Amino acid sequence: MKSLLIREKYRSLVNDIDFDQLELELKKPNIFQILNISRAEIRHSSFLAWILDPNGTHSFGPVFLKKFLRDISASEVITDLDEIDIEDLNYNNVEIRREWKNIDLLILFDTHVICIENKVYSQDHSNQLERYRNIINSGFKSRKKAFVYLTPQGEPPTTESETAHYALYSYEQIVEQAERIMAIHGSSLNHGVHQYLYDYISILKRELMKNDDLNELASKLYKNHKEVIDFIFENKSDISSELQPIFSSRIASSGWVLGSKNKGYARFSTQPLAELIPNKGRGWPNKECFLFEFDYLWSK
Repeated sequence: MKSLLIREKYRSLVNDIDFDQLELELKKPNIFQILNISRAEIRHSSFLAWILDPNGTHSFGPVFLKKFLRDISASEVITDLDEIDIEDLNYNNVEIRREWKNIDLLILFDTHVICIENKVYSQDHSNQLERYRNIINSGFKSRKKAFVYLTPQGEPPTTESETAHYALYSYEQIVEQAERIMAIHGSSLNHGVHQYLYDYISILKRELMKNDDLNELASKLYKNHKEVIDFIFENKSDISSELQPIFSSRIASSGWVLGSKNKGYARFSTQPLAELIPNKGRGWPNKECFLFEFDYLWSK
């Protein structure tokens, strides 16, 4: 793409009011992005443990947990959780366990146990769902049980035999519940709790479900400015391009001769070799026949 054309298309992009709006919204602080935990499965489970805990510091009591249990009781998968029992459960004596025997979330009542396997960016593997069922069945024989498979869109387990045992739940339903709490209890929540819920809803919509207003805005911008955005993306800075000037500087300061440049490779020769070997090669831009190189193209 010619320089003048690039500048023209770039100017069109940055002058688009949608670009200003997108930039403004992306600059708003979000605690999950600040801490770089929006894609960490274990952090999602920790936050869910907090809002599911009826005695948690969020101050909305068992509201979230009750709605969650009602949804599970209405699942197509038959569990020991009866909708009529939900109101009679002892919410003053609930224990929420995290990573107990590698189980993501465990909700323990006097009479019931709910086992939750949380999959955000991965899938079940190594018969883990069956193993967790066996652990719960043997460890809590006298309690009624429900097994839940939580994913962004409510996808079934990859282990087909476990689909008869695990009720499906989605992050879409998590968002729906959280928005309901914000709408009904928003004015009574303290500022910190209100902000955490707002940030969590935003990050789920944007990164997991891809149905946030910003996702739609980004899609619109891409359609209208596809050529220049593709060009920028193809030439964006990354670790390889950032390392290039560092390697080149050290090679030059060591008295060696810099060779043909390429992203992800720092090539060089010595002065005696450069004088001895003619540049009659075919592969590199400067036609060298022999070079030493540092290869960091695939380095993380």
